[in-house]
Amino acid sequence: RGVGAAGGAGDGEDSDEELQSIQVKFKKRMAKRAKLRKRNMVGDGPTKRYKDVVLQFRQKIDEDGQLDDELKMRRKDFEGLGFGACAACMTNPCSYKPTCDVKDKQKRRQALSDELLYVRMHPNVSVFESIVPGSALRGGSTTFLREDILFELESEDRFHNRDIRLCGIDKELHDAWVCTKPYVEVEVLHGFRTLLWVESAKEALEFEHNKLLASQVADDLIGDVLEAMYEGWYFGQVPSKYKTFGFVPSRNPFGMVRELADAKRALEEPEEVGLEDLDGDGVPDDALEDDPKWEVSDRRAVQPGDHRDKILTATEQSVRMGLFMLALMHFRALSLLKKQRKMWGKAERLGDGEGGLSDDSDGEEQEEEPLSTKGMNKWHKLMHADRKAAHEAKIAKDMGVASPGQQRKQVREEGEREDAQAGLYEKVRLENVETAACGDLQRVYRGHVGRKVARRWAMKRAEMAAFHALVSSSAITAQRLYRGYLGRIKSGEVKAEMAEFIAMIRMEEAVNDEDEYWRKHTWERFKRDAKAFSDRMKGVKPDPDEDEDEPAIIPAAAKPAAVKPPQPNT
Repeated sequence: RGVGAAGGAGDGEDSDEELQSIQVKFKKRMAKRAKLRKRNMVGDGPTKRYKDVVLQFRQKIDEDGQLDDELKMRRKDFEGLGFGACAACMTNPCSYKPTCDVKDKQKRRQALSDELLYVRMHPNVSVFESIVPGSALRGGSTTFLREDILFELESEDRFHNRDIRLCGIDKELHDAWVCTKPYVEVEVLHGFRTLLWVESAKEALEFEHNKLLASQVADDLIGDVLEAMYEGWYFGQVPSKYKTFGFVPSRNPFGMVRELADAKRALEEPEEVGLEDLDGDGVPDDALEDDPKWEVSDRRAVQPGDHRDKILTATEQSVRMGLFMLALMHFRALSLLKKQRKMWGKAERLGDGEGGLSDDSDGEEQEEEPLSTKGMNKWHKLMHADRKAAHEAKIAKDMGVASPGQQRKQVREEGEREDAQAGLYEKVRLENVETAACGDLQRVYRGHVGRKVARRWAMKRAEMAAFHALVSSSAITAQRLYRGYLGRIKSGEVKAEMAEFIAMIRMEEAVNDEDEYWRKHTWERFKRDAKAFSDRMKGVKPDPDEDEDEPAIIPAAAKPAAVKPPQPNT
């Protein structure tokens, strides 16, 4: 016991020393990593250098100065919402809700898919009876032709798929607006997970969202129009099942009674809701359609010579006169503009010394007078020339004062443009180098991973081949043994049948030989019969071991050479 306790104490001391040495090594490693991290963040490491470059570019671009007023206002409103606000909903807290119930849509698509599979598995059936299509669920016929049910099921499945995609796109667009990182992950847009820049993701998601939303609104609008036309007897297919439809003040004093908005009350009987129908025409007395002037007739709405005809004629004449005056003023304005252009062109040519009056006393014109000075006397022409010369001198003076400033501004802008181009060139070069390096890293790593996978697959394939060979040889051996066993059993059965067959043939031959013997040897047969009769008279029982048919003594001369008498055991 003392030796064991001493040994246990020694093991405990060794384990404590190993634990202390491990802790010391771990502390040294952590201190080394912290020192390296601090040098990269504070010193002249690559991380600090890249951060400085990015900061310089951001200061030079001045993102806040390039933001439009709408985005600035949006940021200001978002900051005013406080902590926990949603940048996409612009509310605090977030008020996002899905556009549809995805689980119900998927369940409906599964039912449509099963029905489509059933229809396609029976190509020889031309008429189907089903309650799965939407028209049947809305109360329509449940009997469809093959083309009709395929079209309706595929259309409804496509609509549900669009609604599910719209819900996913809307969720990803909401997440893109909320995201504060420069990139965001999207999946529904392309069908697989991928990373995009936030602005690119917003643009692509908004485009897809608007396209799907426009398609959904168009389909809903066309569906509502067709439903209203179907109920409003436009097609003349079915009679209306609604007692009230249209403008009924007792039902809806602020609008029309529609099928989709008030279908439950419209399906009720007028007596159940307390409406009076004294004339018995099926329309409540307080409805607008019950008025005689609203009855359907073949007369035209506008009769020649009535008040409506006069108002329409006066309106038509006024519109024609207005269109004529607009056309007249348009062409007159074009003519005046063309005339003014010619006058200003002549005035410019006069200022350059290409036209004017001569100094002859007879006042005859040597050259064609500018169009701007026609109708003026000589004094007015000189005044016009002096004013133009003073205006040009003032412009030259102002330009002379502003020229050095313009030159300095142009030099400064050119220098800034060159610096920006150099910085952009360096940035593009760095991006190209990083892209090439990333490609090399990916290529090397993918080759490494591919080789590992290839080796694993080769080992797995060899294992599979060996296992297949082992199983095949084992199966062949088992089949060989089992088939040999079955063959031996079958062979024994066949041999037993052959032996039985041969024994039966020999027995038949022995019986035939015995009958032939008794038939030819009558005296021996008589002695046998006499002996048997005397034994019966004396009461002697026959010996069971002795065959009754065995002859007593057969002379050797009387026996045939090749025939032997049958034995009892045979």
